[in-house]
Amino acid sequence: MKFCFCIHVLIYLLLPISNLFAIDNYYNENNIENSKNYDSILWYKTSAEKIAIYREIFELSKPILLNAKKNKIKSGYVCGVVFDIDETILDSSEFNYKILQEGKEYGSSSWKKYANASKYTIAIPGASDITNYVHSIGCIVNIVTNRSTLTLLPTKEILNKYNIYYDQILFVETGIKDKDKNSRFKAIINGKYPSKIKYKQQIIAYYGDNIQDFPDSYQKNYFNKDSSNNIYDKFGTEYFCLPNPMYGSWTNNKINNN
Repeated sequence: MKFCFCIHVLIYLLLPISNLFAIDNYYNENNIENSKNYDSILWYKTSAEKIAIYREIFELSKPILLNAKKNKIKSGYVCGVVFDIDETILDSSEFNYKILQEGKEYGSSSWKKYANASKYTIAIPGASDITNYVHSIGCIVNIVTNRSTLTLLPTKEILNKYNIYYDQILFVETGIKDKDKNSRFKAIINGKYPSKIKYKQQIIAYYGDNIQDFPDSYQKNYFNKDSSNNIYDKFGTEYFCLPNPMYGSWTNNKINNN
């Protein structure tokens, strides 16, 4: 260990200052693989399992949606489905990889810069197909995202680029710090502002990668409850949860050793 340290220092002393940045980049690149988030980003960006899971969930949900549309819509309501954006229909993992490469922490300013550079974002496998399917069976496609309205234009641009269908997108209004989605869910159901669609909607399905993408759902409600608990009853029938090992409300959980 001491020998390696001495070699590193000696190199710094012998090389001209112009080469110091190159050395730092070399060490940073090689240290990325040891960072706490590297494996989760690697899995999300490269694994076959990720693509398989998305396609499975989207495909398996189609007959459930069709049955709900035919048999469960109450009088006075139209059919609606709610999607999250990031890691649900758009893949923003390149942002997470870039801040890892640069040794930065997540911040709203860095996210805004990334979100406005739509060239880095790609579609989730099957996103175009499932959103267009929802539209084809006569349901409204609502997108509820915690992206700011400042990213509205590039977000719409990337959705359109990949033929991801939507009837409306509810962003977080500029300057609003509360990103809880429940008020927007209720607005959609009741046809009230900020929903731009004034019909009452019966939401037959929610798609998201975070437990908070589902109505009145928080990590604390589910923590330490096993799969037999009725709190999970709507998953697979009305709630469809997609994988995201990179970030989310789950990162604040603690392992219970009792």
